[in-house]
Amino acid sequence: MAWPGPKTSLAEHKFLTGLFDQVSQANTKPYVQEIFELCGFDFRGEEYVFDTHEDKGYDWSLLPTAGPRIGLNTGCGDRWTTRLWSDEKWISLIIQLQQAGYSPVLLGGEAEAARNQHLRGATGATYPGTFPCPSSST
Repeated sequence: MAWPGPKTSLAEHKFLTGLFDQVSQANTKPYVQEIFELCGFDFRGEEYVFDTHEDKGYDWSLLPTAGPRIGLNTGCGDRWTTRLWSDEKWISLIIQLQQAGYSPVLLGGEAEAARNQHLRGATGATYPGTFPCPSSST
């Protein structure tokens, strides 16, 4: 039986950050840079390009326009429950970000909806709610 591991040496760094918290915490590379390197491309500061799905009826006017926005995914899934932050830690982070001039946007699915509504009430952070996944057939 083969053990899971990186297919090439280019993937070794990303593989190790997934296995070991101390390696992940010491990692200073942006995710997009890691993916470029994993694929063997030179990273030159390229930025993400997001599909806004406006053609599918999404309304992004709810997002704050003041200061840089920072998305905070407040969930962790059923698999990583030991990594779930308490509401107090989220509130503290949100307030610190707001004081530093950032506009936090709370993200998550149905499982995080009640928590995000509570965090919005406690901090005034933006919470646009949940959205269905765009259909891959359209």
